[in-house]
Amino acid sequence: MTKEEIIILFNETLQISGLSRKIEGFSKDVIYNWRNGRGNPPTTGQMLDVLWQLGKIKISHEPTTKS
Repeated sequence: MTKEEIIILFNETLQISGLSRKIEGFSKDVIYNWRNGRGNPPTTGQMLDVLWQLGKIKISHEPTTKS
């Protein structure tokens, strides 16, 4: 997933009603500010956290093998 795809999905997700009740770690004020372009914009990590908490993305890790 590219950073642009993350931003698009995150901006779509911001429109969910009652979003602050569905995720942990972000207040109503923070969500409101993000929706309205106020304050500090969310970091890529914050966007990923919100999307992950809502089940919009899945994070997987394949361990590397040492040769």
